[in-house]
Amino acid sequence: MSRSKESIINEILNKYTQNLADVGQCVHPLGRLGATKRKGFTRFSKMFCDSMVFWAPVNSADEKVKGKFIGKYLADLREAFGKADLPYDSIKSLHSGTLLDHEYISADIQTAHAQENSNGPYSAGFVSIKVSLYHCRAKKVVVAMASILPVLRKRYLVLHDIDMTHDCRYVSTRTYLERHLKAKGISTIVNDRGRVGDHCVTWFASADNAQKIRCKVYNKLVQMLESADVRKSLGSRMEDIVANPDEKFTRTLLGHRDHGLSRLELTFYGSRLHPLAVYQDRMDDARRLLDGCTTFDYSYEQHWIERAELIKAMVAVYIPGSKVFAYCHWWNSTTRKKYGYMWSKVSAPLAMHLVANYSFNDRPIYYVEAKVSENGTVEVTKEKIYEREPGCKAKTLVPGGSKGMFPLYALFDREVYKFADMGIVPVDNIRIRWPKRRHHKESAPLAVLVEHRPDDGQYVKYMRNMHSSTFGSGYNVLEPGRIYTIAAAGLKKFRGTLYWHIIMDCGTRVRAGKSLFRSKGTNDMKCKLVQE
Repeated sequence: MSRSKESIINEILNKYTQNLADVGQCVHPLGRLGATKRKGFTRFSKMFCDSMVFWAPVNSADEKVKGKFIGKYLADLREAFGKADLPYDSIKSLHSGTLLDHEYISADIQTAHAQENSNGPYSAGFVSIKVSLYHCRAKKVVVAMASILPVLRKRYLVLHDIDMTHDCRYVSTRTYLERHLKAKGISTIVNDRGRVGDHCVTWFASADNAQKIRCKVYNKLVQMLESADVRKSLGSRMEDIVANPDEKFTRTLLGHRDHGLSRLELTFYGSRLHPLAVYQDRMDDARRLLDGCTTFDYSYEQHWIERAELIKAMVAVYIPGSKVFAYCHWWNSTTRKKYGYMWSKVSAPLAMHLVANYSFNDRPIYYVEAKVSENGTVEVTKEKIYEREPGCKAKTLVPGGSKGMFPLYALFDREVYKFADMGIVPVDNIRIRWPKRRHHKESAPLAVLVEHRPDDGQYVKYMRNMHSSTFGSGYNVLEPGRIYTIAAAGLKKFRGTLYWHIIMDCGTRVRAGKSLFRSKGTNDMKCKLVQE
C-alpha cells in the first residue's frame, strides 16, 4: 500500500521540530502574563449537538465495491440531514475495519447487507462516518433524529455515538482538572494526555441503564490554535477564529474573547436515541461535578502572545516529484500535532511564493526538498535557510476559507473579523493577517526572500524570489552623492534584460541599470554601490 502524503510530510517535519516553537510549553495560565484565578466555569450556553458518528456495513473483500458503498452512505446522510433542516459543516468518512460483533450493527442488518451483496466474496466490515453540525440546539436535533434514524436504518446506517455540548467561560488545564475530579471520587480519567494535550481532560461517567458516556472538557481556543483534527498530524483552523461559517459560534467566540472559552462535551455511545431529558440530566451531572474547580480568566490575546513569543522560525517542505508543498508554524511536543497546512499540485515557483507569504518577519525559514522512492522511503535532497528581506514588516498568511492558499477578506459572503479583533495581535513583528485586495499566484509575493548563509554577517544576502514591479530604476529612487550599502541582491530578467535587483540596508529597492555601472568588492558583492 502506498504511503499517504500526510504521512510522508509528517516524517519530514519530525526531523526539523527542533526549529519549531513548541507550544506544548504553554501549560500554566499563571505565568508571566498573569491570568486571574477563578472557581468553576460560568456563562454556560444552551445545550447543543456538536456532532455524531454513524456506522454502516461494507464488504471488505472488494475495495472497489466498498468505495461505492461509502459514497452512497455519504450521499444518504447528506440527503437526510438536508431534508431535516439540520445544517452541517461536514460529513466525512473517518475509518473502516473488520466487523467483529453486533454491538452497533445488529445481526439482522449485517445479514441483509450480506445477502444483498452475495454475488462474490463477502467479508463483514464497517465504515465510520462523522457528521459535524453547526450550532444546532439539542432540542431540535433530538426531534429531527427521531424521524431520521428509522429512515437511515433501512439504508444500513446506524447511530454509533452523539455529542451533546455546552460552551462556557474561563479555562483550566489538565493538572487542575484531574486533581479536582480525583478529589470528587472520579477514578475513570482517561490516560490520553499524549493525544489531547494539557488543556483537555477526559473521563467516563458512571455507567447505568447500559449507557456509556464519555465526558470531556477542553480549552476551545487552544484546540483551534494547536490541533486541526484529533486524527491528523498537520492542519490549520485559525481561519475559523475570524471567519467561522457558524454565526452562533462566532457570537460565542466574541462573547468570551476577554475571558477564555472552554467546551464541556458528553459523548453518548450506542445506537439508541434518548429523550432530551436524559441528555440534559447527564449534562447537569457533569456540570455539578465541575463546580468549584480551579479555572482562569485568560483572554484570547494572552493565549496568543504566550505562544507567539516562542516562535523563532518556520519549516517548509516541498516534494518536486509529487508537487506537494507543506509548511509548519509551530508544534506541540506532547501531542505531536503540527500547525500548518499541505497543498498538492504546487509548482516549484509557486512553492517559493508560498514560502514568502507564509513565513515570519525577522525569523529564518528552514526550506527542505525531498524525494520519495517507490517503496515509500523518504530522502531529503536539499536544505536551505531563507529569511524575509531585512526590515520587512509584511503580514504572514494562514489559509483562508476552504483552505485556500491565497486568502482574501472579500472572498467571504459573511462577516469576517480582523485577527487582532480576536486577540491575534502583532507580537515582535509577527503579523497574522489577510490581504484586503485580491491576490493570486501571479501577484507579487508579500515579502522578498533572501538566502541565509553561515557567514551571513560578512556577505550580502542572495534573494531567491523577486517581483520586478516592486523595484524602482536607480535614477528614480537613489539620491546622487549618497553612498548606499547593499543588504540583499539577486538577478532576474525584466522586459527581456537581466538586472540586478537590490535592497539597500535602508530599505530602498533598486533595479540596477546602466546608471549603476559597477560594484566594488568580492564576487559575493561585499561592496558599496558607487554612482558613476
